[in-house]
Amino acid sequence: MKPNIILVHGILNQGRMFWTMAQHLAKCGFQVYAPDLKPNTAITSLTLLSEQLSRYIQNNLPTNSSYHLLGFSMGGLISRHYLQTYADIHRVQSFTTLSSPHKGTLNAWLLPLKGWKEMRPNSLFLQQLSANDHRIASYLRPLSLWTPFDLVILPANSSIWNIATNESVHIPIHTAMLYSKKVVTRLVQHLGKENTSSFHR
Repeated sequence: MKPNIILVHGILNQGRMFWTMAQHLAKCGFQVYAPDLKPNTAITSLTLLSEQLSRYIQNNLPTNSSYHLLGFSMGGLISRHYLQTYADIHRVQSFTTLSSPHKGTLNAWLLPLKGWKEMRPNSLFLQQLSANDHRIASYLRPLSLWTPFDLVILPANSSIWNIATNESVHIPIHTAMLYSKKVVTRLVQHLGKENTSSFHR
């Protein structure tokens, strides 16, 4: 049976943005799922998108099957909340984030919308995520890949997450993380490692 991986998109994006990455993962033997979470504008709370992700997984993955989870940008925060709140963590083989604002981003001050406010540094939402990270750390060692040249996540090192293995990749543009050979190679390496060893700490 093919290992499953779920790719969670970021703000103003859709699942199809992972097309290149999904094609590569499929060639590596993965069954790829890339849901469209709506609304993708962060007009509503990220907790509602987390709940939507939970329903998608329940409705589309085989019952009790294991899976890998990856979140890009805002999708990393949605996935963190999902893992803390809805997931059967024992089914999750690995968790990877790409350029996710784990400590918030100053760009989130651009609009006074619910989801944007939750992505501001020191927001109540981010404080609650940090307070509950032990629910993830007890079972997983996430991988956080980020670029120091990010102009969407400000400052760029906000993508550094204290419970993760953090690795910087010199990618010039935020969305280029999804098309980088270095990123995809490292991701597959991470998935392969997690897939062949126990993910319980």
